[in-house]
Amino acid sequence: TSYARTVKAKSFSDGVEIESVPTVKKGTTTIKVTEEFGWIKFKAPSTKTYTFTVSNAKTTNSGLQVVATLFQKATKTKLSGYKVKTNQGKRYHMLTFSARNAKKYAGQSLAYNGVKYKVVSKNYAKQKIQKGKTVYIRCVGNGNGRFNLSIK
Repeated sequence: TSYARTVKAKSFSDGVEIESVPTVKKGTTTIKVTEEFGWIKFKAPSTKTYTFTVSNAKTTNSGLQVVATLFQKATKTKLSGYKVKTNQGKRYHMLTFSARNAKKYAGQSLAYNGVKYKVVSKNYAKQKIQKGKTVYIRCVGNGNGRFNLSIK
């Protein structure tokens, strides 16, 4: 399935304005990660619990998965990650595998940053966000990845 909205995640270094990363909106967007990792952001239009779903992950090199992590702004150029409710419990990361790798590693758990994750091809996180607050999403695609991000 192809989606009309595609966003390329953008990397930034310390001292560079975080606000310069691309914005995503509610609905489904295809996210491209052409470097090791990149960033996107979402600004809540109203106060509610939002569901962020990562699916249809693809990588074209040796990377097994894509990873999406939610952050909030700590300072002008620094972000702070936080645990969110996911379909694998409270986690910092949404580790999502391509359908091919999910089938290949079915029933197994793999570690990412010292935490074990079930191998899944669809992952979600739920987080209550206040109106006007921005959530920054770090997207790891191992140099050439893409995935669909649905925000509801």
